[in-house]
Amino acid sequence: MVTLEQSRYQTVESYIVDASAKTPVTGLDTTTLVCRIKKKDESSFTVKTFFAIAGSLASDISIGDTQVTFDVLSELNAFPMSGKLWFDKGGGNEEGPLEFSRISGLSYLTLASGVTADHTAAEVITLHDFWEVGYGVYTFLLSPSNTDTLGSLAVVSDPVNASYENYVNWCEVVTATSSGIAPEEVSLSNCLVYGYITDAQGTALENISVGFRLVSSPETAGNIGVSERSIEEKTDSSGFFSVNFVQGAEVDVWIPEINFRRVVTIPSDDSAELFYLT
Repeated sequence: MVTLEQSRYQTVESYIVDASAKTPVTGLDTTTLVCRIKKKDESSFTVKTFFAIAGSLASDISIGDTQVTFDVLSELNAFPMSGKLWFDKGGGNEEGPLEFSRISGLSYLTLASGVTADHTAAEVITLHDFWEVGYGVYTFLLSPSNTDTLGSLAVVSDPVNASYENYVNWCEVVTATSSGIAPEEVSLSNCLVYGYITDAQGTALENISVGFRLVSSPETAGNIGVSERSIEEKTDSSGFFSVNFVQGAEVDVWIPEINFRRVVTIPSDDSAELFYLT
């Protein structure tokens, strides 16, 4: 049972396998994997719309800009506190997905890196709410309107290909809690996990997917709650990859290209090489 807070942006994950071979299914997208949602007391499922338009640019931005002023489409489905977005998705000036963060109550977003093209006022901003983690794992970002009803919530991942099994997340929507305390600067004890991937001749392999999923972690680190989620990294031109994790976490790691899968414990060190971890 997955617990979700009412009217908040939250993620759920699905694991899609071939019904006969029981092997992970990769390469699905929003046209080949349908998400159906049924809230408490509803008589039927509704299909979730992905890549929903969340708002539009309130003013022009130029190449290199990282601050984005926005107008929201609706107050309920305004932007989450962090995530990824697209500008002009499907249009001639498409750019994304771009990582962003925001502060509650303020009408601007801060991008992790500057935009690579100019964008004009009124250009639509679309949330990146569907992505493939790897090894058959897919993540959906549920919107506040998806979780606005207390009680049971069924989220079904339904592949179009009937030879693939569907996946059901049974969720419970509970009243959202808030401390009312202003945010403060916090820090965690992290470990940088890294590694290199090459072929048998020692040639670096670029753009290889490396998947990570927290299977257990400290519920809190000091006064900070630690969320369980999946991450996908890609190797660079030298075959190198890296990602930060909270020290003490247990992480499921998979690299389909080399048939590698292992659950490892993140050590109490500043950095560690993945393939030496157990």
